[in-house]
Amino acid sequence: MNPGAGDPLAVERLRERLAAEARRVRRDDLIQMLDDLPAVDEAGPIRVVVVGETKRGKSTLLNTLVGRPDLSPVGADLTTSCWLEVGYGDRDEAEVVLADPAVPGELVRRACPLRDVERYVAIGKVTEPVIGVQVRIASPMLHGITLVDTPGVGGLDSGHSRTTLAALRAADALLLVCDSLQPVLKPELDFLTEAALRVPTVVVAVTKCDINPAFEDVVDATREIITGRAGLESVPVLPVAPPLADDAAQMEDTGQAQWMQEISGIPLLVDTLREYSAAGAAATRLANAARVLAQVCRTLRNRSDEIVDMLDGNADREREVQREIAAARTLLDDLPRLAGPVHQGLDQLRDDAATSFDQALDALCRRYRSRVDEASAGLLSELPSRLTADITAAAVAVLEDAAERSAWIIAGLGPRLDGADHRRVTPERFVIRMRPAARPDAQGGCIDLPASAQLFTTLVNLLAGAAGVPFLPGPVVVAASLALAGGTGWLTSKGNAEQEQRARLAAWIDDATAEAGVTFRAAIGNRIREAERRVSELLPALVGAREREFTRLSEDLATVRSTAKDLRRALDEQRAVADGLRDVEREIDVLVSRTVAVHP
Repeated sequence: MNPGAGDPLAVERLRERLAAEARRVRRDDLIQMLDDLPAVDEAGPIRVVVVGETKRGKSTLLNTLVGRPDLSPVGADLTTSCWLEVGYGDRDEAEVVLADPAVPGELVRRACPLRDVERYVAIGKVTEPVIGVQVRIASPMLHGITLVDTPGVGGLDSGHSRTTLAALRAADALLLVCDSLQPVLKPELDFLTEAALRVPTVVVAVTKCDINPAFEDVVDATREIITGRAGLESVPVLPVAPPLADDAAQMEDTGQAQWMQEISGIPLLVDTLREYSAAGAAATRLANAARVLAQVCRTLRNRSDEIVDMLDGNADREREVQREIAAARTLLDDLPRLAGPVHQGLDQLRDDAATSFDQALDALCRRYRSRVDEASAGLLSELPSRLTADITAAAVAVLEDAAERSAWIIAGLGPRLDGADHRRVTPERFVIRMRPAARPDAQGGCIDLPASAQLFTTLVNLLAGAAGVPFLPGPVVVAASLALAGGTGWLTSKGNAEQEQRARLAAWIDDATAEAGVTFRAAIGNRIREAERRVSELLPALVGAREREFTRLSEDLATVRSTAKDLRRALDEQRAVADGLRDVEREIDVLVSRTVAVHP
């Protein structure tokens, strides 16, 4: 897919139009939202996540792209065990990100020489709870682009793939690596289909074209399979031969080196990644900007409609506004009436999350105990990493569900604010990458836009884990910490005889899943307690914002009536304002519609 670029001029014009109206009605909160809106044409590094089944040449390709053949581990017996982010830097340097088993979500960072990166990322060598490694290299190719190599253990139907899908919400593009030894496989295609719903752009590289004389037939077959799948029709499929590009880099003959580079396919792949990723990043910025504009416009238009309604003689609505003001002031004096249901919902969420994770751990424990008996001796060493990946994926799913449910706890506040029937605010503007799935608007009512969004964001960040790292979102960091907390014991005990290894591995599986469950319960309990504390702090601001908005509405109505010589003229002017905002809303809808294919 190749989404169209955004329209910076249209976004800026609409932003100024809405800002002028927000200033006119003294809505400083909405002005601030518009001022904070990032520029659609703002350039920044694009983030490309690299994914592939094991032994497809994924790490070899990444090493070639950045010009460091020994950076990410390659070889028949080496597999990447954690995330590796490679971006541009003025000098070569690396930083290891480790989990703190005692405090899931808290990270330990350690600088390391570039030559030592392999011992932190290669399965069989790592002896610490490494979540990922962040590398900076003075490579021209990395100007404006960051590559993220994903763990390779277990394949695209493992826990690693489910965690990668979660991480794709923070990516600008996905580079799927398959090889020319056979056409794309069903697990690869299924993963690609699901990934395309989460990331703006997708590119496929077919490696090992230098060792298969019939690679073109395989590339054509792969292209036909991929573009024949719904949602993947425009995905580019490019043949590459990284070793040819590596050889070209060592040649003294410039002409020969350039020819070798071209036939390697690497320059075309780089150009395609830049073009498609830049378009995807622009579409993402357009989607975010359009959602902010839409929220602000709806708020202003609803407000204008209220004034028109009351100027037109709707005494019932005017009395309802006064009741809203009185109700909000009453709530400020009796906040426990509002806070009680929120705390109850959060407590239930904690218990449900812990139960769901325990059930997932029990199933994983039974599955891996069976694998210990069935696996060949060569696969035994991979089982701990696979289990850790599956525990991480299970925790990510539970944390994301908890974060989503926290949004609907806030949505449920609307009817409790004295049953007023107002438009419900959605949280899309505030957490674009992690928005709740669409649900029927059965909750009714809404609360003040900026204040309710602040509370929503607070709960989502606490429940999902806001403290991420550059290459991973918060839920993945917390989940990986939980999994590694249970699995650290295995990292330092290797090299035993096969029968002893099987016995110790079975015992470790029991211990690791049990420890992960205990750690998760403690972590989710701490997060819920912090969420409840923050709710208590923010609810007064939430109700106060609601009271101020209706008071301003009442005051503006009084001002219009007292200063207008002709009430009918005042009504016509307010209707013109409302109609103008509806025109703006229609323009914004056009912007939003252009992002639907990118952010379904």
